[in-house]
Amino acid sequence: MNRESWERIVAAPLAVAQRRWNIRVVVAADDYTVTTISQDMNDREEYARLFAAAPELLAALKQYVATYPAFKSRPIGAPGSPARIEQDVLIAMEMAARTAIAKAEGTDV
Repeated sequence: MNRESWERIVAAPLAVAQRRWNIRVVVAADDYTVTTISQDMNDREEYARLFAAAPELLAALKQYVATYPAFKSRPIGAPGSPARIEQDVLIAMEMAARTAIAKAEGTDV
């Protein structure tokens, strides 16, 4: 895929289009085909909707991680306390989000 096609896809809302048995993910504004979902694939409509929503999901996840980072400066509460457990969970969730972002962007965490 060339850079122009990539920028066109990333910059525009995507949609799912169906003609007879053919399910495609397209640029919503001009029906430019991004990908076609294989007829042999199970849950084709669900995959197409997820693919179409991916740019917005990535942008929202990046904004959330940037706006609400987990508190990591120091441990909160005693070991095993509800506050410490919550902090550990939030740190793990942030790391999972950062890993997913890196995977989507083809970068390292």
